[in-house]
Amino acid sequence: MSCSYEFKPNLEDAVARMKRFWDMEEPFDRVPAIIHTPNPRTGRTDGYFFGRLDDFINSFEEYYKEHAEVMDELMPKLAPQYGHAIIAGICGSPIHAASETVWSAPIIDDLRQADELHLNWDNQWGRNLREDYEILFERAKGKFVVGEYEIEGVSDTISALRGAENMLYDFHEDPEWAHKLAGRVTDILIEFGKWNNENIGDRQDLLGGIATAYNLWMPKGSCCTTEDASVMLSPEYYQENIQQHTSRLTSSFTKTLMEVHDEGLHQVGNFGKMGGIDLLNISNPLKMDERHRESVRHLLGRKNFFIRMSPDENIGDTLEFTGLKGIILEFEVTSIKEAKETLADIERQTQIRLSK
Repeated sequence: MSCSYEFKPNLEDAVARMKRFWDMEEPFDRVPAIIHTPNPRTGRTDGYFFGRLDDFINSFEEYYKEHAEVMDELMPKLAPQYGHAIIAGICGSPIHAASETVWSAPIIDDLRQADELHLNWDNQWGRNLREDYEILFERAKGKFVVGEYEIEGVSDTISALRGAENMLYDFHEDPEWAHKLAGRVTDILIEFGKWNNENIGDRQDLLGGIATAYNLWMPKGSCCTTEDASVMLSPEYYQENIQQHTSRLTSSFTKTLMEVHDEGLHQVGNFGKMGGIDLLNISNPLKMDERHRESVRHLLGRKNFFIRMSPDENIGDTLEFTGLKGIILEFEVTSIKEAKETLADIERQTQIRLSK
């Protein structure tokens, strides 16, 4: 089976690299890479294009058209723009946008409301999301991929619906109902992810895969998620109160990516224990303190890693630490020329290690 997109002329090669990446096989030429080139027409915050779908599509069409010169593994993907608020919004939370940021207001005043919590696809935000997706599918034909929406994590969604401070106290003051809420939230997140797979991923041919957050090719039935709120939690608190629910969420999909912020590196060990988490999105482990770097070292070869790097960091040193299997590198560069040079360096450093 083959398919083509105007903005991704090297799709088959990119998918071939990604399949070897997911299977923990050595690359045939270089480790996969995602190279972000400059796009002065876009903002960096979640709400930059909130309510401006046409502007969003036009801006990124231009970006992906220019980026098509770069033979990396970046998927030219677009998904609707509601920031991190959409799941809570479909559950009934008011969504607000200001200063290029989108957020939702908590709606759960009593933990006993957990029984009533559900995704209402016919409310304003459910309708808006579905309508935006239909517009994207029409505009995407032959050009770019329509991407699946990122699934918020369990702690993130509880924080959005209940309030972060309440969440922290609930597991101490009323653990039975706090876990009931966490379980219901997990049900909702799984439902949202399955909706993604069935209504977005299954509607287009991407050589057996889908396009997810981070412009990443993943096998059909996969998802990306976060546990941003866990940066506030000790590893012990997270393991005792949230981890069982996260594990059920992440284990419900073919492959799951978990984003790990530098502020949340103390959770890497917990994330690494979960069988349902396949890929950890992290910064360069050579920049971490020894404790966190050792946690990553222990997981190499057992988990895939999506490593955020800057152009001034040495690719060879990083690959010497990580090895070649199950590694994808991500860069932001200043020009198409620099992107091509970066890819050439990645291939050179990969070949050096393949020849050893």
